[in-house]
Amino acid sequence: KLNFNKILGCFLGFFGAIFFIFTNFDKNLDKVNFYFCLADFFQIMSVILSRYGWINAKILLSNKKSYFSPQQLNAFTFVISSFFSLIITAIFNGKSGFLINYSWNLLFYMLYTIIIGNMIAYTLYGFLLKKYNITFISLAGLSTPLFVHLLGPILLNESLSFYFFISLGFLFLALYFFNKK
Repeated sequence: KLNFNKILGCFLGFFGAIFFIFTNFDKNLDKVNFYFCLADFFQIMSVILSRYGWINAKILLSNKKSYFSPQQLNAFTFVISSFFSLIITAIFNGKSGFLINYSWNLLFYMLYTIIIGNMIAYTLYGFLLKKYNITFISLAGLSTPLFVHLLGPILLNESLSFYFFISLGFLFLALYFFNKK
């Protein structure tokens, strides 16, 4: 049941995520621009649709009459999403179809994404849905862009910005208030 602290936590988490998405840095990280573009709109829509999908997954996994396990639900959603991805690729690539330049690096990164990012991570997410509240899991899911941004300095020698830490602070406050009794 949502109380004041949980609502405050959701608001802080959403504000931190929106702040991070709309904060666009220049190359020197000394100037920030706030603007909204079509890509930002699609980022927000993907988060909303993803949360809606996980809410439905929680309902399916929590139902005592349901015969779905997290692994089965994960496999089913991957088959459906792969089908839609092929359709979208055919539409947007036009005459070029599905032609891409294959390399060993591409194959490695694709397999890594499929195995670690999709098969393992989403199955674990399904198990977490069985144990924890969907609102808390969704709120914690807002940390994904922050962790991706955190990999920039580790893998690409990029600099972390002050705005990253502001967004991270909002997320930690959000999780704290959400769990506060």
